[in-house]
Amino acid sequence: MAQALEKNAIDTVFIDLFEADTEYQQTLSQSDSKIVVRHNYLNHTVCCDTVVYGDLHAPTLDYKWVGTEPEFLLGPDYILLREQFREVARKESDWQSPPTQVLITMGGSDVSNTTPIAMEAFDNFSGNVDVVIGPGFSNIEEIKRAADSLPTCFNLLYSPENMAELMQQADVAVSAVGGTVFELLATRTPFIGIPQVENQMQRAEALRRNE
Repeated sequence: MAQALEKNAIDTVFIDLFEADTEYQQTLSQSDSKIVVRHNYLNHTVCCDTVVYGDLHAPTLDYKWVGTEPEFLLGPDYILLREQFREVARKESDWQSPPTQVLITMGGSDVSNTTPIAMEAFDNFSGNVDVVIGPGFSNIEEIKRAADSLPTCFNLLYSPENMAELMQQADVAVSAVGGTVFELLATRTPFIGIPQVENQMQRAEALRRNE
């Protein structure tokens, strides 16, 4: 791998893989390329030039490294947002109370099967509910059954590309506490956060402290 980087004159390698452990990073570091790691909850000992971790609790964590100490870019100033969210982050949003438009989004996969439960919470809701179904969902049939059994108007959306627009249109969202919450913050959308996996608890606690 290091030889391939040098052969192709790669200046910078950005790593955003859970599987990219310390040994893998050490292999890449044998090249002349600058190695930038987006830190994740597996908390590997890093071997790189720069660590980018834009989470709220990132500055409070204990980091370990081998070799030369990397540059650390930590905290919300370094959140990596898609272009559509960088654009809307500069706009104002109008909130409506009581809400008439709701967004349910559990990220790319609904590992805890939370979407149908969230839908049931809007039984007899008089407005519209957009339900995002990510590419890794394994509970689509359960979501469809919930939509068919409840009188609420549910719009099932499969991997929509206009998430920023959907968030701006929503008066309130129900979301997992993954990277999606930073997109909701960018669009100034009030949300109810439901942690789906253990690592999201740290983010949820940091959000609570920064209310």
